[in-house]
Amino acid sequence: LNLTLRHNIAITISRLGLICPVEVAKHLEHFGKAWCQHLVGINDEREAALAYRGLVQVINKKPHVMLNKEAFEALCDSIASYNRPPENLFRMMKTLLHGFRSMSRDRWGEVLGWLDSDLRQHLFMMYELG
Repeated sequence: LNLTLRHNIAITISRLGLICPVEVAKHLEHFGKAWCQHLVGINDEREAALAYRGLVQVINKKPHVMLNKEAFEALCDSIASYNRPPENLFRMMKTLLHGFRSMSRDRWGEVLGWLDSDLRQHLFMMYELG
């Protein structure tokens, strides 16, 4: 699939997630990683903000599904790639990431170890994830 089609699919899933996050979350383990990967690089700011809002709403319904190396890395990479989210969305993403820290408790160091050092540093600086 070409990049535009992948972006459009990711945006569509996000829109569904805004309307019925519980229903979308039921299937998150099947597409969560790919969804995060295909959100990266959406150029239209309005579409990107909408897409990430849907992503956060869905993941908040079933966050444990994203707490594995591949999915968490894709999620963090996707969030880090969104350079200037609107303030309310920034707070939503920060809350989501801090929720993973709380959820993983004693394993937080291991979870952070799943991420490469540049990504970890970016998340520490931008989202105070230390």
